[in-house]
Amino acid sequence: MSDKKQAATGRQIALTEIRAMIPFLLIANGVLLIIFCIAGYFTASLDFRIFTGQILGNLIILTDFYLIGLTADKALATKKSRRAQFVSNLSFGLRYIAMFIIYAVVLGLNLAAIFPAIAPLILPKLYYFLTAFRNKNPD
Repeated sequence: MSDKKQAATGRQIALTEIRAMIPFLLIANGVLLIIFCIAGYFTASLDFRIFTGQILGNLIILTDFYLIGLTADKALATKKSRRAQFVSNLSFGLRYIAMFIIYAVVLGLNLAAIFPAIAPLILPKLYYFLTAFRNKNPD
């Protein structure tokens, strides 16, 4: 029961962090969408692939973020540090292999533009950088 309770807590923490990130993601994605649409207009490549790319990128970052939380819970639930390290490394590798396969298939089928699909990958890092900067500032 303890493992189940701890896993539920980790899911809640991951979902709480995602909910806190949503306003930033909406604004940042709006800015990115404007940039990509303007660039697409001037390069004559404004089409649906910009939108599908951005949707794909955001689905991947949100799923990845949630899975990181679950992995952290699993690693903390193990009693041995070597086992925890193995679980973390395995999860990291599998997540990135899955991400590569998804991107390869979608981009290979020409269903998404590459830059709008990859740009959202930096948004969680930017969010936490700005949050830390804002919290460090006394204002």
